[in-house]
Amino acid sequence: MTIQARNLRLTDLPVLAFHSHRFYPNQAMTLDRAFVFGATNLKLRRLTQTTIWPNHGSQTWISRDGSSLLGLISLRRRTEKTAWEIDTLISTTKNDVFLLDLLDRAVATAAVDGAHRLFVRLAEGSPAIEIVQSQGFIPIVSETIYEIPTPPKLPSWISNLQTIHYQNPLTDQELFQLYCQVTPRETRWQTALSPSEWRGAQESLGSRGKEYFVASEKTKQAGSGGKSANTGLIRIATHKKTSAITVLVPPQENIVNTTINTALSIAITMKSQRTHLVVPDYDSIIHRIVSKIEMRSIGKSIMLVRPIAQRVRRLELAEKSVEKGIHSAVR
Repeated sequence: MTIQARNLRLTDLPVLAFHSHRFYPNQAMTLDRAFVFGATNLKLRRLTQTTIWPNHGSQTWISRDGSSLLGLISLRRRTEKTAWEIDTLISTTKNDVFLLDLLDRAVATAAVDGAHRLFVRLAEGSPAIEIVQSQGFIPIVSETIYEIPTPPKLPSWISNLQTIHYQNPLTDQELFQLYCQVTPRETRWQTALSPSEWRGAQESLGSRGKEYFVASEKTKQAGSGGKSANTGLIRIATHKKTSAITVLVPPQENIVNTTINTALSIAITMKSQRTHLVVPDYDSIIHRIVSKIEMRSIGKSIMLVRPIAQRVRRLELAEKSVEKGIHSAVR
């Protein structure tokens, strides 16, 4: 009898309940789960909700043989439907056939919804990397995950909360330009070709996550009439009592310093017991600064993407996005 992956059904819930006390390594890592390393148990409540109230923003596929769970994969939209991500990737057998089948279903599901790209983040050294790459996923960036020291060990300058500007936030066009300034070309090509694609590819921050715009001290002094201007973006996701932070800032040490200062201050005010900072390996200035404040590396990850839409089609959409922005500015 051939075993094929299929959508999760109500009849699968007893099997999942039976396995829910066991711990399986979830190979997929996401920002809103604050980069929990190691084994995890099945999130039965979330899987039950997905089964009872299915929606077009997330899907779960299962591979099982009777009461034996062979594998599970779940995927969801990011900010827009043009970008999806795998948030659960579990395989309980050494036979790669079942995992390959699940990945096939995931790609097809995202494609049907109109996705241009399907992302997955895996820990460095994960046994799933080779299998995922055989399905057309391309590594686009390596990341280092730093853990922030507990508040009593933080330098004194961390306690000085910088001004966070909620007014006049940076537009997606401005953020996309900043993204292009700091990101290698091939990573940009695979991730975002336009402001709308950049926004759509942003990771979920969860229900408690937030975005913050930060003004550097230098900008405040140089601004006309003493007015401050936003220069960077902080995104913080929270999971239980752990925060995960990413930053997008110009490659200028004083601005990076201020942005990290602000991000850590926010994490402290959120009473996070653990705080992780996710830094792309190409962002050398951030790596240099975090090493000065005794952040320790707790692991590395690799972001991979599966192109779905042809690049020509994405370029056409990017051109339309630019034209739309120009017309809006003219009006």
